[in-house]
Amino acid sequence: MATEPGHHPNRSYVDQAGDFHLNGSSFWNDGEEDIAPFLESGPRYVDVQLDAAAVNGLLGANVELVAAPGAGLAVVPVAVHMFLAHGGTDFVQDAGTDMLALLYNGGAEITELGTAAQLTTLLEASADAALLVGLGALPGATPVGIVPEDDAAIDLDNNGATEYTTGDGTLSIRTYYKVVPFAAFGT
Repeated sequence: MATEPGHHPNRSYVDQAGDFHLNGSSFWNDGEEDIAPFLESGPRYVDVQLDAAAVNGLLGANVELVAAPGAGLAVVPVAVHMFLAHGGTDFVQDAGTDMLALLYNGGAEITELGTAAQLTTLLEASADAALLVGLGALPGATPVGIVPEDDAAIDLDNNGATEYTTGDGTLSIRTYYKVVPFAAFGT
């Protein structure tokens, strides 16, 4: 693998051109300052791997991605990177309405992770595939439309009408997030 000054193959960084690099993968700077500022300041992240049974069962059993931070604190997601190691059989969206979404455990949905077309490309690609979803916040700000909840974990949910079926790959998910004082959002 070619290297450049500051290249670190096992972490994320933004190079001088503003291009985002994640574990050896590169994403170009499209001129929108959506996730790069957070990545430069080093948000926290957590990795979760889901086997086929977990992906196929998301409608009935959400999977925790980020643990609850403790009383008086809130978790705010910044970006999500998903990588599917294709196992030979595609996951199928039976009703065409299945979407992966982030939600606060026992609470409100935060956001859907991409569009139906992007998720179809990820889960039904017949090959390894990746999807990076930036949540569009400026440094120090909370992404628009996200209302943090006090001491709540962030879960992955299938918010569609039916379960995924037939897939046998492994879905790796890296969730970038920050922890903020809940008092700024509390009611």
